[in-house]
Amino acid sequence: MLKLSIKQAIVLCVAFLLLTSFAVYMTSNSTLVKAEESTQHKRIKLSKHIVNGSGVTQEQIESWIAKANEIWNCSLILEDGTPDTVNETDINKTRTPGAIDVFGVSKTRGEAGNYYGACWDQQRIEVCQDANEFTLAHEIGHWFGLPDVDNASNIMHYTRKTGSPDNTDAQQQVVRANCSLWLNKTAAEKLGMAVHAF
Repeated sequence: MLKLSIKQAIVLCVAFLLLTSFAVYMTSNSTLVKAEESTQHKRIKLSKHIVNGSGVTQEQIESWIAKANEIWNCSLILEDGTPDTVNETDINKTRTPGAIDVFGVSKTRGEAGNYYGACWDQQRIEVCQDANEFTLAHEIGHWFGLPDVDNASNIMHYTRKTGSPDNTDAQQQVVRANCSLWLNKTAAEKLGMAVHAF
C-alpha cells in the first residue's frame, strides 16, 4: 500500500484541483468559441441582373433577397447592390467573380419544362417574374448543396407555393459548411465550381 505524507497528499490534492479547473476552463472556453462560430453569419455577395423584358423589378429582387436572408438567418447574409440589365442572350456569358449571379427572368426553362427558379450548377441562379417570395431562398439552398425534399413545410420542398417554410438544423449546418468552402475559394475557382464539388 502506498503511504503518503500529509505534505505529499496536500500537493497531490492541489495539483488535482488545478488540473480539474484547467480542464473545466478549456471545455467551457471551447464551447464558447464553437457557439460564437456557429452563430457567425457568412456574408455572400450577390450580383443581381434583370433580363430585358422579363417584368422583374428591383423591388421584387430585393424582396426575394430579404426573404432568403430571413430563411437562412442562422447561416448567411446575402449582400446586394443595384441590379444591372442584360439581354436574355447574355445570361450564359454574364459572370461576376466572387459572387452569386442572380437573374430575374420571364421564364426558366429546363429539361422537364418551365420552373419558377433554377440553380444551374453554381453558374447562376434564375428566378422568374411570377415566382413566389421563397423561390430565391430555395435556390440558395441548392447553391450550397441541399437537395429537394418531400416535406411540404420545408424550404427545400420542390413545389412550395404558400405558407411560411421552415428549415432544419442539419440543413443550416450544410449551408454553413458549404458556404465556408465556397468563401475560401478564389474568384477564379468559384467561376468553375459546380454543386457536386462539395
